[in-house]
Amino acid sequence: MGPAVRHLIGLALLAPLACAMFEDQAGKYDWRRTFIGAPTAAALHSRKPRLSVCTRPGVLATLNLRDGEVWWRHLLDDEGGVDGMAVIEKIGVVVTLSGGGRRLRAWDQLEGALRWEEAVGRGDGGGPSAMVDLVRNDGSADQPVVAVMAGREVKLFAATDGEEIWSAVVSDAPALDAGELGAGDGEIVAATAHTGSGRLRVVSLSVESGAILSEHSETLQQGLATELVIGRMSVGVLSSDYKHVCTTMIKGQQSATCTSVEELLPGKPRRGSLYQAGNRFLVALRGTENNIAALLPASGSSISSTQKYEGVTAATAVLTVDEKSLLGIVGSADDGQGIFFKMVDVTTGEVVHEEFADLHLHGTVGPTKHVESAFLGRYNRKDGTTGFRALLVGGDDSLSLIQQGQVVWSKDEALGSVQSSLFIDPPNAVPGVANLPKGDLLKKIKAQILSLKVQFSLNTEQEKLELMDMKQALSGKNAPLRDPNGSRKYIISATASGKLYALHNGDGRVVWSRCLSQAPFPNHVLLSRHSHDPNEAPQLLLVRLGGPGPSTILTVNAHTGAVSEETVPFGIQKIVQLPGVIRDGPAEQHMFLFVDDSSGYPEAYLSPNLPETRAWLKEVYKQIHFWRSDKGNGTMAGYGVVNGDVDATTGHVQLSDLWSLSFHSPILEIATRDTFDPVHSFVKILGDRTLKFKYLNPNTAFVASGPAFGVPSEELDRESIELTVTVLDTVTGRVLFRQVHRGARGPVKAVFSQHWIVYHYWSLKNQRYQMSAMELYDSGHQGISVLDVMLSEGPNETLSSHQPVPLEVLRSSYFVSNAVKTLTTTKTSKGITTQRVLIGTAADQVYAMDKRFLDPRRPKGRKPTEAREERLIPYSENLYMYPTMYATQNKDVLGLKVSGWCFVCRLKCECLWFMLASIAAT
Repeated sequence: MGPAVRHLIGLALLAPLACAMFEDQAGKYDWRRTFIGAPTAAALHSRKPRLSVCTRPGVLATLNLRDGEVWWRHLLDDEGGVDGMAVIEKIGVVVTLSGGGRRLRAWDQLEGALRWEEAVGRGDGGGPSAMVDLVRNDGSADQPVVAVMAGREVKLFAATDGEEIWSAVVSDAPALDAGELGAGDGEIVAATAHTGSGRLRVVSLSVESGAILSEHSETLQQGLATELVIGRMSVGVLSSDYKHVCTTMIKGQQSATCTSVEELLPGKPRRGSLYQAGNRFLVALRGTENNIAALLPASGSSISSTQKYEGVTAATAVLTVDEKSLLGIVGSADDGQGIFFKMVDVTTGEVVHEEFADLHLHGTVGPTKHVESAFLGRYNRKDGTTGFRALLVGGDDSLSLIQQGQVVWSKDEALGSVQSSLFIDPPNAVPGVANLPKGDLLKKIKAQILSLKVQFSLNTEQEKLELMDMKQALSGKNAPLRDPNGSRKYIISATASGKLYALHNGDGRVVWSRCLSQAPFPNHVLLSRHSHDPNEAPQLLLVRLGGPGPSTILTVNAHTGAVSEETVPFGIQKIVQLPGVIRDGPAEQHMFLFVDDSSGYPEAYLSPNLPETRAWLKEVYKQIHFWRSDKGNGTMAGYGVVNGDVDATTGHVQLSDLWSLSFHSPILEIATRDTFDPVHSFVKILGDRTLKFKYLNPNTAFVASGPAFGVPSEELDRESIELTVTVLDTVTGRVLFRQVHRGARGPVKAVFSQHWIVYHYWSLKNQRYQMSAMELYDSGHQGISVLDVMLSEGPNETLSSHQPVPLEVLRSSYFVSNAVKTLTTTKTSKGITTQRVLIGTAADQVYAMDKRFLDPRRPKGRKPTEAREERLIPYSENLYMYPTMYATQNKDVLGLKVSGWCFVCRLKCECLWFMLASIAAT
């Protein structure tokens, strides 16, 4: 038997062990979802099906009013978010104020194009921001204008071209906490407040010239909330304890009158809001068990004699219809099923229109959320009468349009604020669900015929779409069950709005979701317990990082969403995953140290606090180390466990100081290795058959320090500007390597995987972005060849932080053209597949760069024989980004903030990657 035949037989015997994927599976994203976030302001067009909104994440968007489809959206990523929005239907523009009142822009409402942009130019650098749109008569025609409050100044701009018409100073206070603008008959009303002193100032300005028509100040003893409301004749403010509403006339010198609203909702309300209602005000109070709203009396009479509305959680702006001023109020229905929407005549307090709508979110488990805010619009019916519709924003970031008692459309925007995600395996079996879809024979034959037609370009566009639908229907990718290769996963995601989701990674659909009941909501997901028995569901921990104690720890069944709560008396500022598990039959229990440093010194608590975990910690406590940093002061400190004793009641663990380190400048970035970073080989085989041993100490950190980001370079001594990068051991605090980049500064982004580090920064000297790469090797073993290891045992010493080995650091630097938001890397189950560095660009796209382009051993000049054998890419000082290597292809992930979470599959060459942005997920 010849050697070729023996090789073929060997390959045939190995065939059942081989795993692979189809070519069209690689590098393709499975699904993409886009979001806009929860609106803070909205305008419903009165004649055309347009809805313009600005949202909490800082997004400006226009939607189709008929179905909620997003026509266009822009992320206004100015610091401070969106301060105000006004839609001017006459000229078809949306005017936005953003960046803390510093940037005024006008956008085309239909297409989203930028019409003009102006810098408001506030001089105080702080204070409130507000905007109002109105009409100014320039002598020949009415001209739409917008008035802007920027700190202590009010400025008027033309809405057509952004030209500044006039500016006026409305307050002489050095610091302001709240401000609001209102429009009257030929005048602009500006109200400012200083909550600390209770001082309220009201100024009336002429629209034509900006001259002050009237002004007066009041000092209120009740204390002011930061919410001011300007009515037609007066200014209202809610006290900080939500027990009084104080009003003062816009014109005149009458003293402010305060009305007690304490009897509306006995006890301390959790929240209160004030709304303008023509000549009156509507106050809405929210308690623990019930909510109520009331129209304030026109005179100083008692609140008991006015109209009250039970269950109200939100109200709209006033709308004038047939010379009547109408106000919309929204709340939960008496039976708890759905919501009510009522139109109230603010003059009489009578309900003139009432609707009920069912807003149940399908798939949601847990307590229902109330409506947080509402926006009113009107339209003309076919019979000539006026109809009303309302855009409702739920406390769970749901967005719904109701009209004539029906929910026209509903959108769930909570996934636009994902804060933490985790991939887990789905159940092995679900009652009534087949593992693979069953298609009939004729359907499969038709799919094969369509596939051939597409392959030979004989298809129509309709046949291509039909084939895609048939492939989706016949594929088992979206089955909600576990598969042998581990490609099907549930993505458990916690959002800022207090919702927990399980998404199927095949198509992004929601498997289950849960509304968490009590704020502050958790923002971090941990795997607490998993089992090798496929029928046992993994258990997750949901915790909140940051903030003082007490804290609530949630335990979640990952397959069903069932939640149990535990309250602990401490806060959680850092989570340390311990390097071991407790085995309970087929299950493995992970352990954590929750660190609370709110008192200035860290206190650690063991979780879960069980006899088994306490006994385990007692045995291995000398191996437990962690660190914490103060980036602003440029310091790091390391800690260890003293004796392994754990308090059986609280789980408290005593700590000791191990080391501290000062970098003498702010810390810009810290990157560490993943505890479970898979490594295929501990050596690199060179072209001359010698070995380089990788430095794979998991207790290694990369630290970049330099001038603080945000400080202009002009304010610094250019000769002393430098970026220092340090590689240190986190057990002993020993500095292993340090390099100084002179004439460079942040922002810095870095990724640390296996034995290599890649970081991105700005070079002032070259006025370009640069990216540098490091590879760490053990230089204590030189000249060892593959043959030496085969004929002898080779080096077999145990790596220890207390006995460091000499380190060899290979380095290289490159110019890159893109600013970078995030850096991370791919990883696979065995670490065999070549890694790719995932670069999140400033354009909200992700580029997958092959790690071989960042190899410090790339040869310069003529390529030697050893480099050709290793297939090293010749060095070039520029790193080019090829269009075909963008993982997001021609899409963007608006508001990209994390390049992605990568999770390994059982298939050794496959990883799953979930990208996160402030308003999108892929």
